[in-house]
Amino acid sequence: MEGSSRLSAHLTNTALQAQHGEENVRLLQELVGSRLFSASSQNVETARLTQGDVDFIIDEVAASLGEVFRACLTSPVHFQTLPNTFELFGVDLLVTYNPAINDRPFQVHLLELNAEPAIHLTGPRLEWILEELFNEISHTCVMPFFCTSPLRQESKGSLRLCLDTQVRGGGAW
Repeated sequence: MEGSSRLSAHLTNTALQAQHGEENVRLLQELVGSRLFSASSQNVETARLTQGDVDFIIDEVAASLGEVFRACLTSPVHFQTLPNTFELFGVDLLVTYNPAINDRPFQVHLLELNAEPAIHLTGPRLEWILEELFNEISHTCVMPFFCTSPLRQESKGSLRLCLDTQVRGGGAW
């Protein structure tokens, strides 16, 4: 029991850290300028997250998710989506930093995909991002199936296409 309670400090699931509220929930963009920690870092004091690092991480996340969903399409026994629906999945990722790898010091690791993401844990401070997410999903993914005229874009357009492939019949994406 004692060993498992010490390990709980390393669990990153926000549902397990309810006592901290939203204080640990940040947008990646909010971390620009933050100090980077690494066991192999020689110059820990000056290693800071840059906008270029964030852009690289976002590119890696998009590429990783594209490959994950491509793999899911080839193995429908293990990944079964609901028919005639639009589903939102949560993705838990771990980003590691190793400055010894000069061309790719940031590595993105997939921890899990959640069919029922805990979006309620985002908190009131970032509620706007959920509103933007659902607006963009409805405009980009849902409305094209029901509207033939071009839609007025009200959102900032921060959705990122990770995989473009036809899944079922004509009109599916």
